[in-house]
Amino acid sequence: MKLEELLYKYYYWWDYLKSMCHVCPGVREDRLAGFQAVYQERDVLVARVFSDHCGARLAMSVSVALPFYSASLGLLIAFAILRFLFCTLVFRKLVVKLFIKFAGCEISQEVYGNSLFGWEMYKAVTAALLTDLQKKAELGAEAPNPCVVSADGQLRSHLLDFAKKSRPLVVNFGSCTCPFFMDRLKDFSEIMADFSDIADFVVIYISEAHPSDGWAFKTNFHVKRHRTLEERVQAARLFQDASKLQAPVLVDCVENEANRAYGALPIRLCIILNGRVEFVGGMGPTFYKTQEVRSWLTTWRESELNV
Repeated sequence: MKLEELLYKYYYWWDYLKSMCHVCPGVREDRLAGFQAVYQERDVLVARVFSDHCGARLAMSVSVALPFYSASLGLLIAFAILRFLFCTLVFRKLVVKLFIKFAGCEISQEVYGNSLFGWEMYKAVTAALLTDLQKKAELGAEAPNPCVVSADGQLRSHLLDFAKKSRPLVVNFGSCTCPFFMDRLKDFSEIMADFSDIADFVVIYISEAHPSDGWAFKTNFHVKRHRTLEERVQAARLFQDASKLQAPVLVDCVENEANRAYGALPIRLCIILNGRVEFVGGMGPTFYKTQEVRSWLTTWRESELNV
């Protein structure tokens, strides 16, 4: 862990020096003491980089562990470089353009503030990467059937209970704190309207993409990480009220069964037909493409008409 610790030290001292530029000399001693108090716990923090989701990570196979830790280390180095450039005014615009291209949509800097390529973003990205690597849903394979809860929190069921024979079930995973997910709901609603005669649609509310106590975005939604099912149900209701979406909204259980089964974090699209996975969209936001769902449904409709 020597390299990871070195990079963490870089993050610490860079943030400290940057903050010193904006405070008067009389405050600097107190702030330095505060930074040193945090820095004394660096070994614990560094160790937690790869263990925030330790329950899942302990169970990972070699086929998952090797690409995950290799990618995590590469991301850590890339984030350290990009963070340095982002904090340098000369290169900030270039880094922002790179982030927007990666995200796949225009996001105002007021939304993400100074969080780009910081510690919380790194943890969020690696968590999503691990979820994707460990997902059970594979194209053409039997569809996982995780437990889900109704939006009012009263009824427990399973995902495949909402699937009908010979009708595709389009599953949209996301949360209200993901601005890209909320922005694409209009496209999703249009797809629902155009294909409701041949397909069914559900939204599964999962872990927050940008919780206020994590990699927080300044959006219209201030939601912390869900620690109980009640908190997730409450967030799902907030989403329902804001989106006015006509599709049924289901809630992933607090054990994150649906999220883990379909690699849903932060957002993802899937299509299930006759108990099998017929479409698995890419990991969002970069590869979250509603147009791919439209294309798949168009092809399906044409094939059914030709039978």
